[in-house]
Amino acid sequence: MFRQVYLLITHSRLFPAHWAIWIPNVSHLIPGTGKIINVRGDAMTGFRHEFDRGVVLEQCETTSLVSLGEVQAR
Repeated sequence: MFRQVYLLITHSRLFPAHWAIWIPNVSHLIPGTGKIINVRGDAMTGFRHEFDRGVVLEQCETTSLVSLGEVQAR
């Protein structure tokens, strides 16, 4: 079984676009939910990885999705 992986682009008028990885849930119980793999921070304070699970895509800020391809679900 394969699943789609996307580049999630959050647009802002004040800052450059922010990019993250969006992985939709395999289960179709709640459509539009999934995981976001993200890095936040800056050069002064450092960077940290974030893994946000159960995120509803419709509740995210203004975004664009770009398909990166398919990976095995496991």
